[in-house]
Amino acid sequence: MRRTTPVPTTGRPRPARLSERGSVSVFTIIVAGVMMALAGLCMEGGRVLNERATLADTAEQAARAGAQAVSEHRLRSEGVVVIDPASATRAVGAYLGATGQDRSWRVQVTGRTVSVTMERDLPTTTLHLVGVDSIHVEVTGQARLAVGTRQEGDS
Repeated sequence: MRRTTPVPTTGRPRPARLSERGSVSVFTIIVAGVMMALAGLCMEGGRVLNERATLADTAEQAARAGAQAVSEHRLRSEGVVVIDPASATRAVGAYLGATGQDRSWRVQVTGRTVSVTMERDLPTTTLHLVGVDSIHVEVTGQARLAVGTRQEGDS
Protein backbone atom coordinates (compact mmCIF):
# COMPACT_ATOMS: atom_id res chain seq x y z
CA MET A 1 0.00 0.00 0.00
CA ARG A 2 1.15 3.35 -0.89
CA ARG A 3 1.19 6.03 1.63
CA THR A 4 0.47 9.67 0.69
CA THR A 5 1.58 12.64 2.60
CA PRO A 6 -1.28 14.94 3.52
CA VAL A 7 -1.09 18.47 2.10
CA PRO A 8 -1.10 21.08 4.84
CA THR A 9 -4.13 23.39 4.70
CA THR A 10 -5.14 26.45 6.60
CA GLY A 11 -8.36 24.86 7.62
CA ARG A 12 -10.52 27.27 5.61
CA PRO A 13 -12.29 26.12 2.51
CA ARG A 14 -11.49 27.98 -0.68
CA PRO A 15 -14.30 30.31 -1.79
CA ALA A 16 -15.96 29.30 -5.01
CA ARG A 17 -16.45 32.72 -6.66
CA LEU A 18 -15.60 31.80 -10.15
CA SER A 19 -19.01 32.98 -11.41
CA GLU A 20 -18.46 36.56 -10.11
CA ARG A 21 -15.11 36.97 -11.75
CA GLY A 22 -14.94 40.35 -13.58
CA SER A 23 -18.07 41.77 -11.94
CA VAL A 24 -16.10 44.77 -10.65
CA SER A 25 -15.16 45.64 -14.23
CA VAL A 26 -18.80 45.62 -15.35
CA PHE A 27 -19.82 47.73 -12.35
CA THR A 28 -17.03 50.22 -13.09
CA ILE A 29 -18.07 50.54 -16.73
CA ILE A 30 -21.72 51.15 -15.81
CA VAL A 31 -20.84 53.73 -13.14
CA ALA A 32 -18.46 55.50 -15.52
CA GLY A 33 -21.18 55.65 -18.18
CA VAL A 34 -23.69 57.11 -15.75
CA MET A 35 -21.15 59.70 -14.56
CA MET A 36 -20.40 60.73 -18.15
CA ALA A 37 -24.13 61.08 -18.87
CA LEU A 38 -24.57 63.28 -15.78
CA ALA A 39 -21.61 65.42 -16.79
CA GLY A 40 -23.14 65.82 -20.25
CA LEU A 41 -26.47 66.89 -18.76
CA CYS A 42 -24.71 69.45 -16.58
CA MET A 43 -22.84 70.83 -19.59
CA GLU A 44 -26.02 71.11 -21.67
CA GLY A 45 -27.88 72.73 -18.79
CA GLY A 46 -25.12 75.30 -18.36
CA ARG A 47 -25.11 76.08 -22.07
CA VAL A 48 -28.90 76.54 -22.07
CA LEU A 49 -28.81 78.84 -19.04
CA ASN A 50 -25.98 80.88 -20.57
CA GLU A 51 -27.81 81.22 -23.89
CA ARG A 52 -31.05 82.18 -22.13
CA ALA A 53 -29.24 84.92 -20.15
CA THR A 54 -27.52 86.23 -23.28
CA LEU A 55 -30.77 86.31 -25.26
CA ALA A 56 -32.63 87.97 -22.36
CA ASP A 57 -29.98 90.69 -22.12
CA THR A 58 -30.09 91.27 -25.87
CA ALA A 59 -33.90 91.36 -25.94
CA GLU A 60 -34.00 93.89 -23.09
CA GLN A 61 -31.43 96.13 -24.76
CA ALA A 62 -33.33 95.92 -28.07
CA ALA A 63 -36.56 96.82 -26.27
CA ARG A 64 -34.83 99.86 -24.76
CA ALA A 65 -33.71 100.91 -28.22
CA GLY A 66 -37.28 100.54 -29.48
CA ALA A 67 -38.76 102.42 -26.53
CA GLN A 68 -36.82 105.51 -27.56
CA ALA A 69 -38.80 105.76 -30.81
CA VAL A 70 -41.30 108.40 -29.68
CA SER A 71 -44.03 109.40 -32.12
CA GLU A 72 -43.12 113.01 -32.87
CA HIS A 73 -46.35 113.55 -34.80
CA ARG A 74 -48.58 112.64 -31.83
CA LEU A 75 -46.35 114.53 -29.43
CA ARG A 76 -46.63 117.75 -31.45
CA SER A 77 -50.25 117.44 -32.51
CA GLU A 78 -51.82 115.98 -29.35
CA GLY A 79 -49.18 116.49 -26.68
CA VAL A 80 -49.20 112.72 -25.98
CA VAL A 81 -45.97 110.80 -25.53
CA VAL A 82 -46.34 107.38 -27.15
CA ILE A 83 -44.07 105.04 -29.04
CA ASP A 84 -44.30 104.88 -32.84
CA PRO A 85 -44.61 101.12 -33.59
CA ALA A 86 -42.97 101.30 -37.04
CA SER A 87 -40.00 103.34 -35.77
CA ALA A 88 -39.67 101.08 -32.74
CA THR A 89 -39.58 97.97 -34.93
CA ARG A 90 -36.91 99.57 -37.13
CA ALA A 91 -34.87 100.58 -34.07
CA VAL A 92 -35.09 97.04 -32.65
CA GLY A 93 -34.03 95.57 -36.01
CA ALA A 94 -31.13 98.02 -36.28
CA TYR A 95 -29.93 97.19 -32.76
CA LEU A 96 -30.16 93.45 -33.29
CA GLY A 97 -28.44 93.73 -36.68
CA ALA A 98 -25.61 95.78 -35.17
CA THR A 99 -25.04 93.23 -32.42
CA GLY A 100 -25.21 90.24 -34.79
CA GLN A 101 -28.22 88.83 -32.97
CA ASP A 102 -30.69 89.17 -35.84
CA ARG A 103 -32.19 85.71 -35.40
CA SER A 104 -35.88 85.05 -34.98
CA TRP A 105 -37.47 87.96 -33.11
CA ARG A 106 -40.82 89.72 -32.69
CA VAL A 107 -41.74 93.20 -31.51
CA GLN A 108 -44.96 94.21 -29.80
CA VAL A 109 -45.67 97.85 -29.02
CA THR A 110 -48.55 98.73 -26.71
CA GLY A 111 -48.85 102.36 -25.63
CA ARG A 112 -45.61 103.10 -23.79
CA THR A 113 -44.21 99.55 -23.64
CA VAL A 114 -42.03 97.71 -26.15
CA SER A 115 -41.72 93.93 -25.86
CA VAL A 116 -39.08 92.04 -27.83
CA THR A 117 -39.30 88.26 -27.99
CA MET A 118 -36.30 86.33 -29.25
CA GLU A 119 -36.00 82.61 -29.82
CA ARG A 120 -33.33 80.19 -30.83
CA ASP A 121 -32.85 76.45 -31.20
CA LEU A 122 -29.61 75.64 -29.42
CA PRO A 123 -27.89 72.56 -30.88
CA THR A 124 -26.87 70.00 -28.28
CA THR A 125 -23.43 68.46 -27.95
CA THR A 126 -24.06 65.40 -25.81
CA LEU A 127 -27.83 65.00 -25.69
CA HIS A 128 -27.95 64.25 -29.42
CA LEU A 129 -26.65 60.81 -28.45
CA VAL A 130 -30.07 60.10 -26.92
CA GLY A 131 -32.08 61.73 -29.71
CA VAL A 132 -32.30 65.36 -28.51
CA ASP A 133 -30.75 67.41 -31.32
CA SER A 134 -31.64 70.89 -30.08
CA ILE A 135 -33.20 72.76 -27.17
CA HIS A 136 -35.62 75.62 -27.85
CA VAL A 137 -34.87 78.83 -25.93
CA GLU A 138 -37.33 81.75 -25.94
CA VAL A 139 -37.12 84.97 -23.92
CA THR A 140 -38.98 88.28 -23.81
CA GLY A 141 -37.50 91.62 -22.83
CA GLN A 142 -39.58 94.70 -22.10
CA ALA A 143 -38.91 98.39 -21.81
CA ARG A 144 -41.32 101.10 -20.75
CA LEU A 145 -41.10 104.68 -21.92
CA ALA A 146 -40.65 107.02 -18.95
CA VAL A 147 -41.21 110.74 -19.35
CA GLY A 148 -40.19 113.51 -17.00
CA THR A 149 -38.39 113.53 -13.70
CA ARG A 150 -41.07 111.98 -11.48
CA GLN A 151 -41.20 108.30 -10.77
CA GLU A 152 -44.12 106.17 -11.88
CA GLY A 153 -47.00 106.34 -9.45
CA ASP A 154 -46.18 109.89 -8.25
CA SER A 155 -48.91 112.43 -8.76
